[in-house]
Amino acid sequence: MKKILNVLILVLLSQSAVSGAQYFVSPNGSDSNPGTRETPFRHINKAASIMEAGDDCIIGKGTYRESVNVKHSGKPDKPIRFIAVEGEQVIIDGTELIEGRWKKHVGGIWKIPFAGKVEQLFVDGQMMVEARWPNMRMDQTYDRSCWAESVEGSRFGELIDPELAKTGIDWTGAIAMLNVAHQFFTWTREVKYEPGSDRFSYEKDFSVTKYTDTTKGWEDDYYYLFGKLEALDIPTEWYHDQEAGLLYLYPPEGMDLNDCSISYKKRDFGVTASSVDYIEIKNIGFFGCAFDLNKANHCVVDGCQLMFPSFNRLIGNEDRQAAIRGNSNIVRDTEIGFSSGMGLKVEGLNNLMENNIIHDVCWTGTLRHPALRVKGDGIGTGSIIRNNTLYNGGNSMLAFSSADHLVEHNHVYNGGKLCRDVSLLYTQQPECSGTVIRFNWVHGIYTEGYSGDSYGGMGIRGDDQTRNLTVHNNVVWDCGGYGIIVKGDHNRIFNNTVFDIKPLD
Repeated sequence: MKKILNVLILVLLSQSAVSGAQYFVSPNGSDSNPGTRETPFRHINKAASIMEAGDDCIIGKGTYRESVNVKHSGKPDKPIRFIAVEGEQVIIDGTELIEGRWKKHVGGIWKIPFAGKVEQLFVDGQMMVEARWPNMRMDQTYDRSCWAESVEGSRFGELIDPELAKTGIDWTGAIAMLNVAHQFFTWTREVKYEPGSDRFSYEKDFSVTKYTDTTKGWEDDYYYLFGKLEALDIPTEWYHDQEAGLLYLYPPEGMDLNDCSISYKKRDFGVTASSVDYIEIKNIGFFGCAFDLNKANHCVVDGCQLMFPSFNRLIGNEDRQAAIRGNSNIVRDTEIGFSSGMGLKVEGLNNLMENNIIHDVCWTGTLRHPALRVKGDGIGTGSIIRNNTLYNGGNSMLAFSSADHLVEHNHVYNGGKLCRDVSLLYTQQPECSGTVIRFNWVHGIYTEGYSGDSYGGMGIRGDDQTRNLTVHNNVVWDCGGYGIIVKGDHNRIFNNTVFDIKPLD
């Protein structure tokens, strides 16, 4: 009997050695507490600052307006875990409330003193739109009629549109969102304008390859303008005069702003970590922010939800979206929705993206912002992209580069809404060698042709110099250009079903 008791004691001791400490966090807690269940911390970051391998952070119901910086690594059998209490909603919020009294400005416009920087604004959790021309509501994100169009005579660096003069606005110093030339990229540039003119100019400091010296490629382009108070003229629009320290808002009809919760995006990331291993984030919600795990290995994001995770006011900053860079990481059962740019970026070796939903992304139509971008690093190190649902995007929905990826059992649809010459699944170059695309459902892409071409939207595309790509047993339908197109040599395409391809006239 004594031997049995000794064995039980040894087992219990070994189990306690494997399992780490548990720290509890609650909106009603205090960081001066010890972090127990009865006396929890107030901030998740407080727990993160002291957690070691094998420790758990158990997070209670509530909203946490903070950025959590994970500095320590777990171990293979002892990860560091951040977990929501089962059945309770935990939100890491990247926004901050705007305090003070709003006053009427003119018409339906209100104003309040605000000296900070505003790029994204919410009223009772609903995103407002920065004042722009032509006008757009959030439910018109992919409506091309909310973009203005160039006309004959436009060239690289100068855009002509007779409707400009009719606005009566001096657009000098405004920002132009330019979906121009080949229209699978978009740029933002400052406007140079003569009041009353039908044209504006912008710096020609971006590459458009063969389109630089063409004519027709500039006469059927799309753009919109923002960054002027005079453009603030419909409900749900806002404008921030940072120099004067005034924020203007035309609220949704019937709303008194002094009875509303109004917040602005303050932080890009709710969780950050660099050079760490074996971190797990489970069942946590993010609002107005994302996670960024850099040089991270063997990490897991599981069961999370990210709403409005990233926002890019200007094209060019590609490091503000949800991202994992490292090896053998997993993102599963996670929803990412309403990102102005990319949904999720994954870089590194042998990563797994499984059972995720990514939707309503890329509001500017640039190929830089697919719903999911996956990049590996050499032969034999590809990632697995499996059982994901990707839908509603301005450009490509899934873009992947480098070798030996496995792309299977995904449902990908309704992309290419704000661009031309684009596909729902996209790869290219010899570096994609060994990648297999199989058993996917791909459908719903129609774009205009351009410069006399008729690339009206493609399902699966292996672009220039594709080598050793295998595409089999996919079902592709409802496309305006091609179902499957693969360029290059030594590719294998077989047993696919393609139907309902209707090129646009």
